[in-house]
Amino acid sequence: MPLETFSSLQAENPERSPTWRYTRALEIHERNGGRWHRERDESITIDCSRYLAQRVCALRQDISPMEMDAVLHGRYRRIHQAYKLFILPPTNANRYVLEARLLAGQTNEQIHAKSGIPPETVGMYEQLFFTVRDRIEEVDYILGNVIGRVFQSGLSTFNPELLAKYFGFFAGPVILDMVLYGFASKRAVANDDEILGFLDEKIARNTRLQTVTLTTLLQPGKFDVRAIFEGYGQLLAVESRQNASPEHSEWVGAFIKTLAKRNPIPRGSEARNLEGTPVANYSVGTVELRASEQLRAASTHGLPYYDQLANFVLPDPDPDQHADNSKKPASN
Repeated sequence: MPLETFSSLQAENPERSPTWRYTRALEIHERNGGRWHRERDESITIDCSRYLAQRVCALRQDISPMEMDAVLHGRYRRIHQAYKLFILPPTNANRYVLEARLLAGQTNEQIHAKSGIPPETVGMYEQLFFTVRDRIEEVDYILGNVIGRVFQSGLSTFNPELLAKYFGFFAGPVILDMVLYGFASKRAVANDDEILGFLDEKIARNTRLQTVTLTTLLQPGKFDVRAIFEGYGQLLAVESRQNASPEHSEWVGAFIKTLAKRNPIPRGSEARNLEGTPVANYSVGTVELRASEQLRAASTHGLPYYDQLANFVLPDPDPDQHADNSKKPASN
């Protein structure tokens, strides 16, 4: 009975590391004295172990970085180019953008068109250092072993690398480009008449992107949720007036009012008018109780201001549309 190859074994490993081939090459180089298993090891793993040995020899020589590049570019050129990307810090954009594009399902040629990295190097990087293509449909595996705990991870662990990989994997290349650069594609503004339209389009895209980022990844506070949806609601209100289709702003407006009723946190002058409440100003025009203040208020003063906020609602996101109802008394 033929032996299982390391590749077939790793294909069924629920906790497989994306760098498993490189890890095996290191094992051959450092622990096995350069000896590999004839039936179980792949040629790419063996070549990587030989490259690592050649790299050690080059490092022992007193030569410049450019001379060492020339030495290592010989037989193992693609491995060397991929390795140079791999040893960059994980926060380096050249590395994490490449990995995000692999998670987004882009081909070697598509990634080359965006980054300039040769297609063969992209393929080598994926096979040795970020093997994900054969399991890209396995959502639990990708989240658990590749991206990590991104969903609702909070600000303490939030960073551009995880943001790019998360949206690249779940939303694909177009959204990934928006996350990375704020634009879906390059666009040259030809004249002054196009400037405002170009800027308005960018604001609209970024408002939507900020909304989904805050509500999906960052565990926003009560004030943050309401504030971002206010901006989103106003954006849709403008678009609905332009397109004569109010249904979008109606549901967003209803959602904002629901949030306001469920989370009655005062803002601006509303907070300043509340007496006897231990509330601190943290930034201009915004007030939100911190956890310690909520406990202090509950234990010493109670929370009487909730009664004052029973009728608190946000401004209508589309006042023109609902002008006929403006004279009606507000409902709780």
